[in-house]
Amino acid sequence: MEDIRKRKETVSVSINELVEGSHLFKVTSYSLLLERDCSDPVQSTPFEVGGHSWAINFYPQYFNEHASVYVEKLSEGFVRAKTQFNLLDQSGKPSGMTPHDDVLFVFGGEGTELGYGFFIRNKDLPSYLQDDSLTIRCTLRVFTSSVKQLVPPPLRETPTWKVRSDLGKLLESGEGADVLFDVKGKLFSAHKFILAARSPYFRAQFFGLMRKLETVEHTKVEVVPAVFEAFLRYVYTDSFLEIEKPGVDDEVQLSQTMLAQKLLSVLKIIYEDILLEEICDIDNVAQFLALAERHKCDLLRHACLDCLADPKTLALMMLTEEFLQLMKDNPSVLKEIKGNISHPILEKALSRLENSDDLTSDST
Repeated sequence: MEDIRKRKETVSVSINELVEGSHLFKVTSYSLLLERDCSDPVQSTPFEVGGHSWAINFYPQYFNEHASVYVEKLSEGFVRAKTQFNLLDQSGKPSGMTPHDDVLFVFGGEGTELGYGFFIRNKDLPSYLQDDSLTIRCTLRVFTSSVKQLVPPPLRETPTWKVRSDLGKLLESGEGADVLFDVKGKLFSAHKFILAARSPYFRAQFFGLMRKLETVEHTKVEVVPAVFEAFLRYVYTDSFLEIEKPGVDDEVQLSQTMLAQKLLSVLKIIYEDILLEEICDIDNVAQFLALAERHKCDLLRHACLDCLADPKTLALMMLTEEFLQLMKDNPSVLKEIKGNISHPILEKALSRLENSDDLTSDST
């Protein structure tokens, strides 16, 4: 059975139309032309209609004392067209000299001309003369045909969502806020649902057993206002607000500012929530396990050790400098890894590493 998903449908359209255009050709000193050789036409300047070049040829007396008028195709290629010729009377209005024939004439290559040999009798021409001049109008309706392939409309671009920017603006405006933090007399408004979505700690405080029933909850926090502002900025936008004192760039600097224990606990929980979703390669495992050891993040620590219980992951990680540095800084982690692995070759390699000079030498 044909796989419909592999079928590609294309669409084309044939566009057929009559392109109309006119050209006015003024002939002066008509009486002088009658003295010329009747086989020589008077030709207009070229004009274009339907993608082809044309010219009007006027013969003052060509057939039995009749003036003749033709249109000549100056460009190459075959084309079909309808023709009509008029003389403008002395008031400048066109007279119906030839009908708009419904038959499409076939013009051949360059130099083909079609028209009317018995256009008008010479004795009737003076009624159209003005200062011994006459004006001929030629109207062409050229048949054109083209085939175009329809191009499907471009896919609508996915709008760029500025979630972090929008949440930052929401924090700044305080619109819809339902919790107030009193930080040493300075009030900060926030939104419970955002805080709860970012941390199990706040989720338990606002919607679990710790929740209160006030419409707008008022909470006191004993930390430096500038630091708490940076904390809220991180919760809403995943970025730290730059402040002069204390400097807040990452969790290590936050701990160095001797923040209150409650704030550190909340930050630690948030970090664990985020980092647990980012353990995807050996570089992350080494880095995250070092963070977990430094800041005593039990959930993150156990998740990293679970990753290292896989022999393939551990074998690849043992080849990195990050793993060696981690073992130097945290010898107890090496013992736990050995206890979790049940691969004889890796066990021997870990034992050799544990007893090697690499772990006992000072880091440079």
